[in-house]
Amino acid sequence: IVGVSVDGAGSVEHTPGNPYDFGEVATLRPIPDQGWAFDDWNGPDAGELVYDPDGIWSLTVDGDKAVTAEFIQTEFNVTVSIDGAGSVEHIPGNPYGAGEVATLRPVPDQGWVFDSWSGPDAGELGNNPDGTWSLTVNEDKSITANFDAIDYRVEVGIEGQGKVQHTPGNPYQYGQSATLRPVPESGWSFDGWSGPSAGELTEEEQGAWLLTVDGDK
Repeated sequence: IVGVSVDGAGSVEHTPGNPYDFGEVATLRPIPDQGWAFDDWNGPDAGELVYDPDGIWSLTVDGDKAVTAEFIQTEFNVTVSIDGAGSVEHIPGNPYGAGEVATLRPVPDQGWVFDSWSGPDAGELGNNPDGTWSLTVNEDKSITANFDAIDYRVEVGIEGQGKVQHTPGNPYQYGQSATLRPVPESGWSFDGWSGPSAGELTEEEQGAWLLTVDGDK
């Protein structure tokens, strides 16, 4: 019997296959998976293998044999996760050969800002002057881009006698709605809105006004 094991990602064509008679020759062809390469033989009887042309190895069977085909990875992937709202431009993209450099550009959604990197390989990222980050790929890498929501404020001033009920209240994130309800004091009535963002207010039912927050108001 010729026992053939595999270390890494690949397989071995075994011809003609078990069992063998004394003195027969086993022919072994290592076949790496995509992104892998055959590196060497290991195991108790690896030293008896003889290399033939075209990637074939021969083993004369004079007893039970055990060999292991060693495959090494030649292509790697960079896994980029997102925490928050945004994306990461990934150039040139997976897969990478050993020693290649991945260029990553965090792109926050509107109302968000890139904060930091985390993950097992975040410490290997190099900050470039143009807002990109570089990562040398010598094995599979995993990182997370962290985006934070920007806090906006709605400032409500009063002219005359009254108050404004402000729901839900500061701070707001991009796209949230503020509901404002003017409440005049006795002997006063609400007249209108003024100020830089007054034109964005929309009158709702029961005297409430709606303001969509896409910046400080």
